[in-house]
Amino acid sequence: AIQMVLTLALHPPLLGPLAICWLVIALASQDFFIPDLQKRPALSVALHLAGLASAGYYVAGAELFRQSGHAHPGLLGFAALTIAAGLALELTRKMQAPTDERDGQSTYTKSWGPKAAGMAAGAALLATLVAATAAYLGLGGFPGLLLPVIAVAVAAYLTAVSFALRPRRAAGDWMRRWTTILVALAFITVGVLPGLIRGFGLQ
Repeated sequence: AIQMVLTLALHPPLLGPLAICWLVIALASQDFFIPDLQKRPALSVALHLAGLASAGYYVAGAELFRQSGHAHPGLLGFAALTIAAGLALELTRKMQAPTDERDGQSTYTKSWGPKAAGMAAGAALLATLVAATAAYLGLGGFPGLLLPVIAVAVAAYLTAVSFALRPRRAAGDWMRRWTTILVALAFITVGVLPGLIRGFGLQ
């Protein structure tokens, strides 16, 4: 109720994304009423990403609408970043080297094979970089500050490709580490730096 009241006071159109967030949370608690959803990883990811997109749109919109009172060019970019980053985290955390696979454990490497799973993770990491760049530039950020994000994204992508070609435990561990760093750095760069730049009058 408090979220609804605050959203109405801030910008009523944001009630749509908020309602979708509530709906996805409720459905996710029941596995979307789909039998054996955990055995269908692609469908499970797609359903959960819908909730992440709505959450990203709502969170970014709450701040951007407060600042300008209308839709902002960086809003869709932030929502896209939320989807891509969520996908990258989800894929990489459920990937194991063949020697580390366990009976009864659902992983993308077991469902799709290490090569396909690794390349899918690499694509998600590149999508995270593209979305972060679009969102950051859409928010008016200084392009040079994206260089650390680009460097980390390249490192994460290379570890994903390395895992796809030679699925070893060490490659998987580094892939997860770089992915975590990339996601954290991307959200700091997109969600924090533009505000600091404007706040200190640097642009």
